[in-house]
Amino acid sequence: MIAFLLSVSFCLPFLILGCSGNKDTGDNDKSAAIDSLRLITQKYHVDGMTCPGCENTVNYIVGEIHGVTDVYSSYKERYTIITYDSALVDAGQIERAITGKGYKFLGLFSGITDDPKKEQNGIDNIHE
Repeated sequence: MIAFLLSVSFCLPFLILGCSGNKDTGDNDKSAAIDSLRLITQKYHVDGMTCPGCENTVNYIVGEIHGVTDVYSSYKERYTIITYDSALVDAGQIERAITGKGYKFLGLFSGITDDPKKEQNGIDNIHE
């Protein structure tokens, strides 16, 4: 019984407080809140993706940018659609993330939409 109480008393703080090993240090300005009123969706021409693994890589690296809320890439169609808070993210950050992994960032396709599922300005129902 004493061993049980000791193990519970030792583990309880970790269960309540969680692990402190993954605390944000503030290096990436993640303290700034994302504002849904500033969210925009843009379609970028990205060349060099050759397979679904490339899509996943681009989605991951762009998704790591604080302020990005959604990313969808198509290697077949050579584009990436990104939804982000325009006050926290700019095209330069997106370009550096993509080119940093060896892909070619060829600029913005025309069109901005507030819903990536709508067919608007060349963005066709991407999540179907």
